[in-house]
Amino acid sequence: MTPDELADIAVWAGELTQEELAHVAPGVRMKTFERGQHVAHFSDRVDAWHGVIGGVLRIGHVSDTGQVAGVSAILGGGWFGEGSIIKDEARRYDVAAVTDADVAIMRGDTFRWLFANSVGFNRFLVQLLNERLGQFIAIVSRDRTSSAVVRLAHTIAAMYNPVLFPRTPDEIEMPQEDLGLFAGISRQITNKSLHKLADDGLIKLMPSGLKVLDVEGLKDYGG
Repeated sequence: MTPDELADIAVWAGELTQEELAHVAPGVRMKTFERGQHVAHFSDRVDAWHGVIGGVLRIGHVSDTGQVAGVSAILGGGWFGEGSIIKDEARRYDVAAVTDADVAIMRGDTFRWLFANSVGFNRFLVQLLNERLGQFIAIVSRDRTSSAVVRLAHTIAAMYNPVLFPRTPDEIEMPQEDLGLFAGISRQITNKSLHKLADDGLIKLMPSGLKVLDVEGLKDYGG
């Protein structure tokens, strides 16, 4: 990848000096994953940092009995996997494509060079990890106290977090089953909740997903 191409797809590239950008760009490549295809499996030792450029990925863990735990979505501009590289450990989750997805892949040695040498990149990582922690705390609180429609509203709003997913499009192509999985509710309840949010003017239902009309309204829903 060229420095200009990397700057075009990665928000964090704006934190780098021109010399840093030129050094790391050749260590990044693009790959397209088809819907249902795995990007990484639990226990894989994948020495790479990944970024979603287009489409949606599902990150979580499926047990031997088929139970899904800790599921969340990674959307436009979202990067993940830095913990496994920094700690030099196997992945603790599965990553699969919910839709066809274009993914940027940075080699582990390139990531480690950035981590060791770039102040701007480390500033970005601190902000990223802090935002993830805040989102995790919000999810725990939401799941304990909120109704299904509120959980779904907040789940959709979280997909527009400007730090975690700076390039999520207005229209999200996603099966209702997966959307319900991210919110921790059944497909049937997801369908009813989506229609409630549409009736309230916050989203518009589309044949293959939804269009968000009011992110702040979704964020404050039920508050």
